Amino acid sequence: GGQASNSVQEFNWIQEHPVCELLHVDIACARNKIAIEVNGPNHYMVVDNVGLSKSRCLNGKTLLKSRLLKKLGWHVVTVDTEDWKRNSRDVKAKRGFLIGLLRGLKGKVGVGAEGSYREVK
Repeated sequence: GGQASNSVQEFNWIQEHPVCELLHVDIACARNKIAIEVNGPNHYMVVDNVGLSKSRCLNGKTLLKSRLLKKLGWHVVTVDTEDWKRNSRDVKAKRGFLIGLLRGLKGKVGVGAEGSYREVK
């Protein structure tokens, strides 16, 4: 999650934030309980759809972590490293990519054009 982590540092987010003794998030805004999880190849398994194409889906460990975070009141945003790599090398484009993911938290937080965030009541 290095490059994605570097792109959100300007938002004053915390990398490798411990939620509890056995659970941490890759990138966190602890105040608003927003977690950005950066999922590389080890977070997926390949499913062979007999006679059809193979597909990828999140593995059990990753799904469990996401469920636990949600149970603890966290809003989880996922960044797939493949999507990140396909995104432009331009820092501004990557910032836009992350802001787009955060905007998916409708009703949870408001994300401004410059990446600022606030609670929405």
